[in-house]
Amino acid sequence: MLPKFDVWPKSFQISQPSDDNIALYFFPENERYEKVFDRLVLDMVSHELAMQTVVENAELLVFASTELPLRHWRFHGKLYLWGVFRGKQVSSTSCQVDDRHLIPNSSKESVTSSNLANDAGIRKEKDTSMVTTWDSRSPLSPLSNSGSHGSGSL
Repeated sequence: MLPKFDVWPKSFQISQPSDDNIALYFFPENERYEKVFDRLVLDMVSHELAMQTVVENAELLVFASTELPLRHWRFHGKLYLWGVFRGKQVSSTSCQVDDRHLIPNSSKESVTSSNLANDAGIRKEKDTSMVTTWDSRSPLSPLSNSGSHGSGSL
């Protein structure tokens, strides 16, 4: 967990994120996890927090749905979390990779809270098959009414 402004992509400062930018949606797996998940979302909103983790050659950034336009704040009446992939940031001693290298995902996934807990630790195994299957454009968002794909050029 980090202050949102420490990981907020520069491209989102220029143009507010929309449902077209979402690579992953996060929802509780079942009612058992719903209260804990809802508390996590509310804490992230009230303290302006985000989550960041490194996955292979990318960073996964996770934000609360309140960072999206108002019409996308709730799904089935509830706030939720969403994620975007960004090219892994290199150290400050070498040149920086900027967030124009956000990595679009070829298939959207809903990640349940139990899966999120399992994936939150450092992954030891290498899975390079995902890198080769990413599409050059963002997939269609289930929250989108536009029916168009994102450009993938954040």
